[in-house]
Amino acid sequence: MPCGDEVNFIRKSLGSLLKTEYPKENLEIIIVVDEQSDDGTKKILQEMASKNSMVKILNNPHRTVPFAMNKGIKASTGKIVIRVDAHTEYPSDYIPKCVEYLNKTDAW
Repeated sequence: MPCGDEVNFIRKSLGSLLKTEYPKENLEIIIVVDEQSDDGTKKILQEMASKNSMVKILNNPHRTVPFAMNKGIKASTGKIVIRVDAHTEYPSDYIPKCVEYLNKTDAW
């Protein structure tokens, strides 16, 4: 999740991902935050990450989405990467359905 100056959205967006029906032991949420973000986004992320070990926060010194995505993908340890946005609230079945359709369509 690329992220920067998202104080009005990040709690709901990340909160919705944390409510996923997907097995938590198979999940990591990597947020690549703009180092220049100064609206309180980082504080909210740090608070939420301290309560959820699956949340990892990385810094984005380049302030661009492509850099954030590349950095997040490089840091991931899983087999599947799902790109998400900080302005979106996700239904609890979003991740399980993404994985299900990936497997059904054999889009590996």
